[in-house]
Amino acid sequence: MRDFKLPFNLYDFFGYLMPGFTLIVLVTMTTDIPVILRILMNQNGSLFQDAGYSATLLHSFLTYIHGDVTLAVGMGIFIILSAYTFGHLIAAAAGFLLERLIVENGMGFPAQNLFVLTPYGIPAGDYRGKIDRFWGNFSKVWLKPLLQKIFTNYSREYHPDFIERFRRKYRQTFQMEMSSAHDVFWLTFEYIGQHFPTAFERANHFINLYGFSRNLAMSFLISAFGVLFICLFQGCVLSGLVYFLFFFLIAGVLFWNYLKLFKRLNDEIFRAFLACTPVKSPLFPDKRRHRHE
Repeated sequence: MRDFKLPFNLYDFFGYLMPGFTLIVLVTMTTDIPVILRILMNQNGSLFQDAGYSATLLHSFLTYIHGDVTLAVGMGIFIILSAYTFGHLIAAAAGFLLERLIVENGMGFPAQNLFVLTPYGIPAGDYRGKIDRFWGNFSKVWLKPLLQKIFTNYSREYHPDFIERFRRKYRQTFQMEMSSAHDVFWLTFEYIGQHFPTAFERANHFINLYGFSRNLAMSFLISAFGVLFICLFQGCVLSGLVYFLFFFLIAGVLFWNYLKLFKRLNDEIFRAFLACTPVKSPLFPDKRRHRHE
């Protein structure tokens, strides 16, 4: 029993469960918010006569499972697994739409901006697929200038002295030049993980936070368009537009927070790599010792 570990970690909770549960709640309950507010404020409404479909369904469900512990536990597990599954779908959508199309092709990853590098050390047209090439042309002309004006701090690079000091240590440590932003991040990330546990723990904390913000932003973005479609289908144009703007605004704030945390993660890794003196390991042996031997 002492060796037993929960199969879930913090990222499973913040990165998958919370965004998935948020999406389920928003999509199923949004169209009934005015009705629920009237019920809570005791203004012309009763739970059975004036409540919307989702509120009535929720009340019926809670009444049905009341007193049946086995059924309640089973349904709780089913809801958790559903939210977890939706969370993975949301993460996949966020990874493609927010991180790949908007951030990578529109704004650049933090390592690209901080060190003024290309993503993979080669021209963008040599590694992009058809979708990335088409979107890259669009983002270069329209999206990137707009996003750089909105998120000014995200695109700022390091001071030239810092870049030069980092470049020297990077070359000395890995015996290669800094040509690829992708390699710079992942090599220093693995290096920090093997040599500096405290800094690596802080970096993982930022991973949990930025994953939560990114996926939750995607939940609100999907909900915004989903609720707008449902309201337009039901003929509630004004309500649909209000919900859409409200959810879209929340998604924008969460996306801004995601960018801030994403850059902070990279900054934590790079500064820890430059500042700390590592404990020698078999992966990076001391060359001076081998010379004497």
